[in-house]
Amino acid sequence: MTEIPEQVWPQIEQIQEVAYRDGLAEDIDILKIKADVSPETCFVCMDEDDQVLGYVLAHPWESDVPPCINQDISERDEVVSMEDASTLYIHDLAINPDARGAGIAQALIENVITHAEDFNIDKISLVAVQGMASFWGKYGFKSIQSNSTDSYGDDAQFMVHQL
Repeated sequence: MTEIPEQVWPQIEQIQEVAYRDGLAEDIDILKIKADVSPETCFVCMDEDDQVLGYVLAHPWESDVPPCINQDISERDEVVSMEDASTLYIHDLAINPDARGAGIAQALIENVITHAEDFNIDKISLVAVQGMASFWGKYGFKSIQSNSTDSYGDDAQFMVHQL
């Protein structure tokens, strides 16, 4: 597991396109902004041939209103340094279909949680999409009522994990 090297972004884009239905896949430049904002909490898991098995993009976000899909967050007031953050937002986690069931998602999530704890983060938030709330629930995330998930689809649920 490593921070995201520049040369793997095309693979990340392909994984994202397979993972998400219409309207949820984001422009690659928007995804890169998230990694630029917080490279220390954006990771990729690769095999010995440098093929991406999965990735996670997380960044500080000081709001209970999640950023919209395809939103440039680089100039948003809600983005603070990791040292000043109380909340880490998992924006995206996706696994290569060929690597599903191999524990990649768990490893990525545990890595994000460890980094959040290292920075004394109080909570991690996310928006569960495509019926994945029960998946996130296994890692301690709980659904919170929010009217701010419209850009994520009808079944989207804002979730929080208190550390």
